[in-house]
Amino acid sequence: MNSRYYDPQIGRFINADDISILSEGKDFFNGLNLYAYCGNNPVNNTDESGNAWWDWLIGGLIAIATIALAFVTAGAIIAAAPAIASMASFAMGSIGLGALAGTAATVVSIGAGILAVSTIVIGVNNAIATLSGFNPIASLIGNDAYNVVQMTIGVLGYSYISLGSMLPYPSTGDSTPKNLKQQLAMKQVKLNPKEYKFSMQISDPRMPSWLGWQKYSQKVVFDSGLFYEVHYVGNKWLNWLKLLAEWFDFKFK
Repeated sequence: MNSRYYDPQIGRFINADDISILSEGKDFFNGLNLYAYCGNNPVNNTDESGNAWWDWLIGGLIAIATIALAFVTAGAIIAAAPAIASMASFAMGSIGLGALAGTAATVVSIGAGILAVSTIVIGVNNAIATLSGFNPIASLIGNDAYNVVQMTIGVLGYSYISLGSMLPYPSTGDSTPKNLKQQLAMKQVKLNPKEYKFSMQISDPRMPSWLGWQKYSQKVVFDSGLFYEVHYVGNKWLNWLKLLAEWFDFKFK
């Protein structure tokens, strides 16, 4: 409380708080009671910093937003990985190093996984720092090193996202409808990719299962009894988190 004294009988401070807390902008005053504590609600609110109780609310919202942004960014990195891995694989083949195509795709996928996890770790760490004023990672490696690490992860992550957004996803099968029925079947599946009947693991290094990618299948049956089975690729983690759910490589089987 420092120089402020409290009278428990009347539930008020004897002297007023700093008048600066009254102003929230030019010509606008919030009308707070300078003799009250915690917005006149000390049972439910706290003011350990000596500032307003809503500072904790704002800090909590900022922390939640920081974590949410980290997860969205991590999801975007994972979503971009197959397109970049496909490009890396194609590049190896085009220069006569086809034997290294799978390796190049795997390196890209591993890089995406590391960047995604690192992004989430940094986001959670920053949220902790916002709430507590203590930065766990910076306390271990130093502020300068932490800033470098954070900037590096951010630049690489957004580079993945930007490059992936400009490249096409890999295609592995017959994706072109040959008649009206196939067109209708493909359209129905693309409109409702979550209505799949089963999923299976993928061995393709461009979209590895350990990064969450799976193959899905839907069977579209017409009144005549004719049916078409459509396979496609999605990510179980992005689908579960409802983040950037990407579906691609739609093809007939």
